[in-house]
Amino acid sequence: MDIGFSSFFTPAALDGPASQAKTLQDVNNPHSFESQIYRLPNELLYRIFSYLKPIDLTKIQQCSQHFKCLADDDFLWKGLLEKWFSVPPLKTLKQEEGMWKREFVRLYSERAAFAKFLVAARAED
Repeated sequence: MDIGFSSFFTPAALDGPASQAKTLQDVNNPHSFESQIYRLPNELLYRIFSYLKPIDLTKIQQCSQHFKCLADDDFLWKGLLEKWFSVPPLKTLKQEEGMWKREFVRLYSERAAFAKFLVAARAED
């Protein structure tokens, strides 16, 4: 019994990125994956995005304007701060849009600079 999945496993489907290029027409097709993911409720997308690593969250912002707005949300970045840097949940920052993302980037940059310093110091020994 063929349930319609055979077309996904043909050699043509595995040719690589060139054969998988999507067009605007594909996004407007109600049966395509792209159109279906945009129909998910924002609450579910937030939940999915909350499991992403920071680098993946910044990459998903490039997919669409809708994803950019969702992935820029301070709620997600506050969670990343708490998870990656053990920032207490009650820590208060000046309340302005984008503050948690900026704080995450600042702390991440400091951590990266410190790591480079340690590598350089070990190389001198």
